[in-house]
Amino acid sequence: MAFSRTADPTAASPASTPVPAPRRSLTITPDSASYKWWVTATVMLSAFLVVVSGSAMNVALPPIMTTFGLNLDQAQWILTAYMIAGAVFIPTVGWLGNRLGNRNLFLLGLLIFVGSSMLCGIAWSGPTLIFFRVLQGIGSGAGGRTRDRRLRDGVSELAHGVLHESAARAPVYGAGVPGDSQHP
Repeated sequence: MAFSRTADPTAASPASTPVPAPRRSLTITPDSASYKWWVTATVMLSAFLVVVSGSAMNVALPPIMTTFGLNLDQAQWILTAYMIAGAVFIPTVGWLGNRLGNRNLFLLGLLIFVGSSMLCGIAWSGPTLIFFRVLQGIGSGAGGRTRDRRLRDGVSELAHGVLHESAARAPVYGAGVPGDSQHP
């Protein structure tokens, strides 16, 4: 059986082969027009969530004490553990920012914060809630210290001002999130 080296006249030539259209990527690159608005929205939302979480926990503490059967000394650790974890993590943020990059550290902190917030919502006892609040504090410590840096590096002074405005308003909204069981 011999193979012919002549071209098949019915085969499509390379010039007539359709070229597929380039796929749109789901990532937003820094050179796209909407990049600065996505960065601003993400940073503002994360700042808002961190402050709302702290404010909501202050309001929800009495029902949490009742649900888990905690006394005041035990319940105080729900708030204190979060603050201690965030404060202890602050000195490492600069070093981690240099190692991982500020953007990656911000996203990692946001992921840890959101994930541990969900875990706080499904906590089955007081000690597990305290542990999940420690994780939440670590996430807020990592994300919180890089928020300003993300805006200054990637966006504008206007976005920086909007961030601080949203963080200032968050406690007002956070107090009403879980509902206040003492007032109708």
